[in-house]
Parts: sequence; structure tokens; C-alpha cells
Amino acid sequence: MGDGCIYNRKQGNYQKMIDIVIHKNDSEILDMFKEEIKTEKLYFISKDNIATLQIVSDRLCDNLISHNILPRKNNNPQPPKNIPDEFKSHFIRALFDSDGCIYKGGDRLCDYEFQFCGSKEIVSYFQSFLKDYDINLKIYQDKRKNKYNNSHYYIRTQVISDLQLIRKLIYDNSQDFKLKRKRKLFDIF
Repeated sequence: MGDGCIYNRKQGNYQKMIDIVIHKNDSEILDMFKEEIKTEKLYFISKDNIATLQIVSDRLCDNLISHNILPRKNNNPQPPKNIPDEFKSHFIRALFDSDGCIYKGGDRLCDYEFQFCGSKEIVSYFQSFLKDYDINLKIYQDKRKNKYNNSHYYIRTQVISDLQLIRKLIYDNSQDFKLKRKRKLFDIF
């Protein structure tokens, strides 16, 4: 779920660590995150254009764990429980920013497609959120296996009215905390 994880480093007296890994073109989100948690920690960019921010902090990690953001998410792909309604759209936007896309397959407006992929549980959560707003999307299974040998699932739509409502649900109350390149693709609607 997302592009980060918590390491519960058990060897010796090591503290827990949060690790966020994204493409360097999206590094503005790391700057916003750093500002939000008031850290001067630097992120590094690898030769393959990956930006990584690592923060060692039991307090920060324990806070995330208390909200069901658990270590080793690939083995436990459950969405957090009891997200207050006023924060659900923010959580959905974070999921979309990490594991969703909107792309243009042709020259017409109807050639745009929204997709979100992930574990069955996470995709079902996203689907349920959209269903609450009368956007009814089918879940498909991607038959390809990832490096963890897990199945992936996805939802998708090309319906213009769905795209317009998804844009509104994800971005209308987002202020600045979003990936600008993904928002820009949605601005057509």
C-alpha cells in the first residue's frame, strides 16, 4: 500500500525506520512530507532516478503503527481500519498517487482511462469508497505475478462522468498535498 514502509529493525538497539521510495519526478511530495513533520533530513536520488527518504524514529513509526500502518505491508495488505470520514478522501488520494494512474490512449476525450491497482483488499477498499458515490467499477485480476509472487487486482473506467467525479473526490479538498503531475492529467475533466 503506497510507496513506503516501516522497518521494525530488531537487531541490537536499532530504532524503527520509515522508508519512502518514489520516482525523482515526484520528489516534491517528499519535501511536503518533510515540512509537515518538521525534519531537515535529506533524501537521496539513486542513479536510476529513485528518490528515497529514510527517517529513523520510534515515535513516528509507533504513531503510524497505531493507525494500522504496519511493517511488512506486502505480507499484510489490509487498509487501515476506522479512518474517520473526513480523512478518507486524503487516504484515497494517497493510494491513487502511489498505485493509480490516468492515461491517454488516443486523441479523443473518451480515450482517457483511470486505473488503480494493488492487493485484492486494497482495491476492494478503493472500489467501496467509489461505490459510496455511485461509481460502480468491476475488480479485475492481473494474471502477472510481481516480485513477491502476489496476485494483483485493478479497477478501471473510461466513463467521462466517472472520471469527473473521481477527480472531484480525490482533489477538491487536497490543498497542496498531492502529486502535481497526476493532478494535471485530471484537470482536463
